[in-house]
Amino acid sequence: MTAELSNHNMKNNSKQLINIFDQFINPFSAEIPQELLFNITSGKAASEKVEKIRLSIEKAGDIRRQTFITECEEDENRFEKSIKSATRKLFCRLC
Repeated sequence: MTAELSNHNMKNNSKQLINIFDQFINPFSAEIPQELLFNITSGKAASEKVEKIRLSIEKAGDIRRQTFITECEEDENRFEKSIKSATRKLFCRLC
């Protein structure tokens, strides 16, 4: 049995883990407004710019997927060609 698995260490590690979780916002809490995006580590609401980008990711991905499907239907060699990467804005640069 390794030292990490001893009963004493497991209890201490469990307490540390609970303390860590208590430092962050609970993203599933009913107290958090559901129409806003929150940073779970800081508990701060995302800026309007960040929120707009993050909430549009799924739509943008669907558009790119549909474009790819259409291109493959029109050109039988398209599937083998590379897919251009989408530009991504880093969350930390938008805060």
